[in-house]
Amino acid sequence: MSDPADHQRVLTELRRAEDARAQAHAREAARHRGVCWSAMGPGPYRPPAPERLEAEAALRLAALDAWRKGGPGRLCAALAEAQRAVEAARGAVSRGLDREAERCRRALAELETAARLAREVMDDRPASALSGGACATNTASSSPSTGSPRNSAS
Repeated sequence: MSDPADHQRVLTELRRAEDARAQAHAREAARHRGVCWSAMGPGPYRPPAPERLEAEAALRLAALDAWRKGGPGRLCAALAEAQRAVEAARGAVSRGLDREAERCRRALAELETAARLAREVMDDRPASALSGGACATNTASSSPSTGSPRNSAS
């Protein structure tokens, strides 16, 4: 199960999206005040029940947990750790390798660990299985944490 911070973050995102929908509805309703053909304006705004937002948050968190545990999620996590290690090593070098040699060694060890984890993911799965889902860094798709099973028009 995901941690409470993830749940709160997803719930906050859903509430913000609902607030944006309510504001867009109010703007559209304001446009239709005054002279307008009968029944051409939007109907009353009906915000979703809190239970519906909770249920949608639970669905998104379940999808996020499944993605994180799967090959693409584990690979992206290992790559993110590798990037952090590279940045730590780069920072140690920029501050002076003589003074920061131990910090650089730790960062290189973290990089090796991250690379090992990434190789384990790659060795465990065929390449086609790794490209089946959305990756948080892939802008052409959305990760389960941001994808909505709900139609935005509803």
